[in-house]
Amino acid sequence: MQADRIAEAIQRYVLHPEARVTEAHGVPERAFVFAGNVVYEAFPARWRIQDEAWVDDAVLVFTSLGITHMELYYGLLLERDGGEHFLNDRAVLAGLGARLATGLDPLAYAELLAALYTDDDGRRAVHHTGRPGYLLDDPETFASRYPEVDPGLISAPVVRRDGDTTVLEFLSHRQHPVELTLLLDVVAWTVTVPDGAPATWTRRPVVRELPLPPRGLRRPS
Repeated sequence: MQADRIAEAIQRYVLHPEARVTEAHGVPERAFVFAGNVVYEAFPARWRIQDEAWVDDAVLVFTSLGITHMELYYGLLLERDGGEHFLNDRAVLAGLGARLATGLDPLAYAELLAALYTDDDGRRAVHHTGRPGYLLDDPETFASRYPEVDPGLISAPVVRRDGDTTVLEFLSHRQHPVELTLLLDVVAWTVTVPDGAPATWTRRPVVRELPLPPRGLRRPS
C-alpha cells in the first residue's frame, strides 16, 4: 500500500497539531503508520468506489485506544491525480455526492455513508467512527445471518430520481460489543442529492442495540 501517502493524510487530518508521524512502512495489503506510541493500521477498504476510474485507493485506517473495544476508524480516498478525501469529514463526504451527476454509482456513495456514519450522532463536523458499518444490500443474506431481526423491517436499497435530484433510500448495519454482549444496530437512510450539489441526509434507527447470541463476531453482509 501507499504508506507515504497514507502517513501524510494521517498527519494532516487525524493527528493533533503537536503530534508527528515518526515512521511508516507498507506491504501489499497493509500499511503501518507510527505517531509516537500510537499505531495506525491501514488496509484496503474494498468499497465499490474503488472501481471508479479516478480512485487510486480506498483505505480504512484503524487505531486502538488501548482499552478493550475502544477503536477508531478513518476512511480515505486517494485519487489517481494526487487528490485525497478524508471521509470522516462530513463536508467532504457531502461534497462527494455531487459526483452522482457525473456517473458515480449511487450504491458506492451509500456504502461510504454506511461504513463511516452508521454510529454518527450528528454533533461533530468530523466523525470518529467506533466500528465500521455496512450497506445492507442483500436482504436475504442479512436475514439468514440475523434471524433475530424482524424481516419486515428489512428492505433493499432504492435509487430514484425526483426532478433534477437523486434520492437514495437504504439501510446500514453494524455490530458493536458492550462488555461481553454483541449488539446490532440497523439504521435507515434517506439521501438527497441535487444534480451537481452536495448531498444531504437524514437517518433513523430501525433496530437499536439488539443483543445477539454469543456466537462470536459474525461476518457482515
